[in-house]
Amino acid sequence: LDAAFVLWSSVMDSLERRDTESSEKVRLDLIFNALALAEEIFVPLAKALRIIREISNARSLIMPVSLQDVNDSVISLRNKLQHTQLNQQDRILARDIIGRLVDGEQVAVPGGPSISLTEFGNILKEGRVFVLSVVEQA
Repeated sequence: LDAAFVLWSSVMDSLERRDTESSEKVRLDLIFNALALAEEIFVPLAKALRIIREISNARSLIMPVSLQDVNDSVISLRNKLQHTQLNQQDRILARDIIGRLVDGEQVAVPGGPSISLTEFGNILKEGRVFVLSVVEQA
């Protein structure tokens, strides 16, 4: 969760800086940086969600609904981004979704609900709260 949160924070920082930057070249650099970082979020986020699901199952706990709702879509996007040799169209679809997220859109992610980049931050925070509560109870 920490790695995904750091990447998400960096994306949000790049987008904020883009909005205040006057140089077109710097704005483009910030957008490309945000796109690259946004793509990377899905690897540690999928891993964190898998770990949370395993913790939930092992301790007979209920995984927070917000995390359950995005679990399949995060895994789907991660697979589409990482397994490029399997289907180039999937990678193109995943990059389109990420581009739209970075553009500030609410995007219907395959296998899950519509979500925005801002909402991913809330999901990361909820995941962290859940893990910390499990640790405190141990």
